[in-house]
Amino acid sequence: MIIAETTCDGKKKAYEIMQNIKPIHVMHLPHMPQSSAAQRLWLREIKRLNSALEENLETHITGEALQQAITETNREQSAFRELFDLNQAEPPLLTGMEMVEISSGLAFSAFPAATARIIKNLVEEISALAKKGYQAAPITAPRILLTGTPVGYDSSKVIRLAEECGGVVVAMETCGGYKTVDLKVDENPQRHPLERLAEKYLRIPCSIITPNEERFNLLEKMCRDFNIQGVIEITWHACHTYNIESYSVSRFIKETLQLPYLHLETDFSTSDHETLRVRIETFMEMIVTP
Repeated sequence: MIIAETTCDGKKKAYEIMQNIKPIHVMHLPHMPQSSAAQRLWLREIKRLNSALEENLETHITGEALQQAITETNREQSAFRELFDLNQAEPPLLTGMEMVEISSGLAFSAFPAATARIIKNLVEEISALAKKGYQAAPITAPRILLTGTPVGYDSSKVIRLAEECGGVVVAMETCGGYKTVDLKVDENPQRHPLERLAEKYLRIPCSIITPNEERFNLLEKMCRDFNIQGVIEITWHACHTYNIESYSVSRFIKETLQLPYLHLETDFSTSDHETLRVRIETFMEMIVTP
């Protein structure tokens, strides 16, 4: 089965096509989660999903199994944060391409406990190398934060170009990056696990949320913690919520944080590589010689 959610309009229409491939279950996501009505709605959607999974997969989801999954997933998220935090070091210990390759390769693992062990082993190996003087990029390379739409290894051209142009992407605020690593599910066994799951997933600072204040809080914290020198925002064509929110992000980065900012609207193709390269090269020059 396919589990879908009503984030952007493009996805909603795509689900109508996807239902010809597999049984599809659509979750109706409230976009103003601060209200108690939205929280009740989302809890009902989580309960509906629970029933749909049991029916379609002919299984029974127990509270004990959910509690174990919550604990393991929380540990997995903590491990990802430990990995990403390696790049608070100067010079950084991971390139942006290395980060996106690791996160893309492990993000959809069905075994969070195993994923957490893999990441922790990797962190130990990189930390040991750092003690011997290893660095992923020159200390003079401009430290870039990537924000905006989700990026995977197969859609990482902006990261690749930024690093080919002399910068290093030390942090990603995007989904698959830092956006969710601090969002843990409450592990209190006295509360119903579905209630705790609903609470967590309404806290993700995606651009479909309005107002999306937590995204700006996270950007400010990351720019400070990773000593960011410039911010690149990427928007895929037709992702209207991120595209429109880039107006507010631009003002926040440039006026409040006083940092250089570049917004790139593109797609998954390579047709605009050279155009992007010119814009990114110019951006890097602005950082080096303000």
